[in-house]
Amino acid sequence: MYQIFSVYQPISTTEFNEKIAVLPSGYVDYLEKKYDVIEKSLALKLPIRLNDFKAIEAAILKNKAYNEFEKLAQLARKNYPKSMLADYELGQMYEKNGDNARAVKSYLAAFQREEIGDLTKDMMIERADELKKSLPKKGDKGKKGKEEPIVEETVPTDAPAETAPTATPAETPTETPPTENPLGSKK
Repeated sequence: MYQIFSVYQPISTTEFNEKIAVLPSGYVDYLEKKYDVIEKSLALKLPIRLNDFKAIEAAILKNKAYNEFEKLAQLARKNYPKSMLADYELGQMYEKNGDNARAVKSYLAAFQREEIGDLTKDMMIERADELKKSLPKKGDKGKKGKEEPIVEETVPTDAPAETAPTATPAETPTETPPTENPLGSKK
């Protein structure tokens, strides 16, 4: 009886070590085949378990097959369309391949979706913020394109304080707070 339903079980440590981690590639294909067998042999159409996604993610990371994250993300979108899992997997792929700007966008997209398992909105923001630090600042020589607006938020805080006094006359009443004496007492 145990052997009949063994295919139905989540990916175990033994299965991971003996069947998945030793594969040179095709980790996501393995996962898809596992659930196809469940569907055909037991006539059950199940969403892929989150723990099985995590096992395949671990195999991808262990074997540095980062481009498989894209296929894993497609599978995640199909099984958990409202969750952050697919965007998280894409963020992993971009981050591991060195495309931090796209990784930040993926993690921020994940932030907009529902939490699932141990993936939280806080985790997505922390990852995005950490990667933002590695992006070139606006005005730096480096990558040009859509990545620059992501880091822009730190630039405007210094600029208005330096440019506003030179463009406006010193007699402007807008610099006087409403709580001070309007009769011209000294500051």
